[in-house]
Amino acid sequence: MRIRTQYIISFIVLTVISGILTAYAAIYSISQKYQELAELKISDTRKNAESYLIEYNADLTRKALLISEMEEITNHFDDIDALQASMNSKSYFLFNTNVFLLDKDKKIILTFRNAQEMVLNQEIIDILPLLAPGNNLFLRDSGIFPFGKSLCLIAKTPLVIPNNFEHKGYILLETFLDIEFADSLHDRLGCDIIIRGLNAPITTTFIDKESQRVFPSLPVITTGKPQNIKIMGQNYLIDSFPITDNSQKVIGTIQVAININDILIAKKHAIRYILYVLAGVVFLVVIFSLLAGKRLTRSISKLSSSAKEISKGNFNVQIHPTSTDEIGQLSHVFNDMTHSLKKQRNEIMELTQFFEKVIENAPSAIIIYNVTSNSITLNPSAQRVFDIPESTILDKELFEIIPFPSDLQADFFQVILTGSPISYNSYRFSFHENDERIYRLTFYQVSQGENISIIIQAEDLTKNVQMEEDLMHAQKMGTLGDVLSRFTHEFNNLMTGIIGHISLLKKTLDKDKKSFDRILKMEELSQQAQHLGKNILSFSKKEKFEIEKVDIKDVIDSILNLVEKTVLKGANIETKYFSPNLYITANREKLQLALLNLLINARDALLECKKENPFILITAVRVYDEAAGRNSIRLQISDNGTGIEKKNLPRIFEPYFTTKGKKGTGLGLATVKEIIEACNGTISVESIMNEGTTFSMHFPE
Repeated sequence: MRIRTQYIISFIVLTVISGILTAYAAIYSISQKYQELAELKISDTRKNAESYLIEYNADLTRKALLISEMEEITNHFDDIDALQASMNSKSYFLFNTNVFLLDKDKKIILTFRNAQEMVLNQEIIDILPLLAPGNNLFLRDSGIFPFGKSLCLIAKTPLVIPNNFEHKGYILLETFLDIEFADSLHDRLGCDIIIRGLNAPITTTFIDKESQRVFPSLPVITTGKPQNIKIMGQNYLIDSFPITDNSQKVIGTIQVAININDILIAKKHAIRYILYVLAGVVFLVVIFSLLAGKRLTRSISKLSSSAKEISKGNFNVQIHPTSTDEIGQLSHVFNDMTHSLKKQRNEIMELTQFFEKVIENAPSAIIIYNVTSNSITLNPSAQRVFDIPESTILDKELFEIIPFPSDLQADFFQVILTGSPISYNSYRFSFHENDERIYRLTFYQVSQGENISIIIQAEDLTKNVQMEEDLMHAQKMGTLGDVLSRFTHEFNNLMTGIIGHISLLKKTLDKDKKSFDRILKMEELSQQAQHLGKNILSFSKKEKFEIEKVDIKDVIDSILNLVEKTVLKGANIETKYFSPNLYITANREKLQLALLNLLINARDALLECKKENPFILITAVRVYDEAAGRNSIRLQISDNGTGIEKKNLPRIFEPYFTTKGKKGTGLGLATVKEIIEACNGTISVESIMNEGTTFSMHFPE
């Protein structure tokens, strides 16, 4: 890291940490202040709600007292109709309040219903704690009582004649902690209210978008410990206080909720303002640090940037000293070092390129491995010799890619341990299935410091050895041909003598004798043997490649006379000539050689499949060649042998390609193709595995 960067980062980090701590303290202080403000507001609201409930209770008691002091009530206490009329006239005053007039025996004499619901009846009044026996008859009292899902506020006052203090009965006022109470509390305090009984909610002032009152799901809230809760997308601070009856037993709760969104927004604005101020301060500090750092580290930055350019390979960098101090002296030394590095790099690059070209253009395969037998690099000859692309061999173990035999694997590790090279002038092994090849191999070790590399140098000698073997085979066949030619010549001389003696013997015998027929059979067989010898001599005769007009039928018949009873023995031979006078322009002897090769291949296929009815079909027909616009002769040789695999068909005419293993040379069909093309013809092959093969030749007529 550069000095200027270190200086700037240190200064910025110190400033940022200080700013963060300051911001944290300020934000914490603001959050606490606004939280205290919200809690103070909810505390005041809760206390006001408690006061309102007490006031609501007292107001009900005052209403009961006021009614008990009305003359129209005391004077007409025994007149039910007058009392009813008086109550009806005070319905507005008694809004949402039910009135019960009781006699001094606590029996209902008048009920005035002015609320949506009514709970009190004679049965409940008989057990009402406010009217329990033993209570002072002239005591005014009130309380909140649970009845089912309702909380009922009841006020009791005695009805007494002022003049003589005669006790006439009681007045009970009944109202409820219901929607009307909750709405009045909401309107007065500006907050939302939830009134809950012990077992179920009673009413609420929360209203959703569809104008329906909703009871939000709230946790248990302890009085004086408000909680922040999100309701219908709004933030509320909620506190609660208990509702108790006259025995101080809790019979319900009133939850007070104030919307604190405005407080939270104000808090966010305050925090945002602090963050803006802090960001401005940090920005100014960064600018100051950049300017100061740039001024202090300008010279060192030039040296650093120049060193980076050199590391990228740019050795043309020069620093112009701007001072005579230590930095200036360092600049001169830096320039000298750059010039020296440039000169050394050029020398190394030239030497590296030379050795790379030597390895790349080497005719031998070169693969470099490390001591763990993972490949490092290889040259193009290695890809060609081992038939492996570079992408599949790099970074892989040697013996996963090249299945060397166990003795070669042992030699590889022996070179690693001893450092002594090991060579093989001719080593045979199968790199692919059914593909034995011959290699000249050398394993040797190269050390560079602590790194040890193993070099495998290989040269594929397979084609050279194959060519030598083919040459020797050709020489043997040539020698055998010469011997066979001499043997056949002598054989024909002997057969000429035998035929002459048979002719003389015929003249001495009577034609009617049975022995004469035997003499004739001997003469026929001798003439056939002499004809066979002449065909062999004609086939082995060395002549120049001369083109002449050749009768296809005559060529086929001559080859069949030569090999039908010998080489092709056991096969059913059938010839079909669909057109007369089938002549082509070709070399007779070479054409015979090509047809003989095809017939021998057919024989081999029949021997391999061992079918019950092996046959070879030879057909010749005149066809019209539309592409050339002339007639041509199509000659086909078919068999019902093993057939040729589809993958081998494209390579069947390649030199040295054979499917017969060590039995074949890979030159037969290549020679056939060469002869057919020399006769201006073409050859193609069609084959189906286990059904047979057909070679088709086309010659211009």
